Amino acid sequence: MAKDASVLVRVQEEQKDKWKTHAEEYDRYESLTQLVIQSVETQISEDNQQFTIEEEFGQLLESVESLKNRMSRVEELNEEIRDTQATSGELAEQIERTRTVLESEIQTNRMEYNDSN
Repeated sequence: MAKDASVLVRVQEEQKDKWKTHAEEYDRYESLTQLVIQSVETQISEDNQQFTIEEEFGQLLESVESLKNRMSRVEELNEEIRDTQATSGELAEQIERTRTVLESEIQTNRMEYNDSN
């Protein structure tokens, strides 16, 4: 792809020398221009990635909040189950007491019936 646009950047001579020395020390840069281009592209990529990380963090917070709500609902349901189990236990005890009373009444009625005959 042909490069037909230019960007002029004015910096102090010391800054230019520092950048040029850096570009010369590393084989991955063919020139000072390539160092500047790569640096700008890297910064753009990091900026875009940061935005993505912030979005993902927001989504993570929403997920955590949703999980908290679900956990609260599970705790409520567990409490209802415990209450129902307690009520079922009380109901079973009441049924057993009623059965005992009825059996006693039936026995008494049988005895009275047999005594009268």
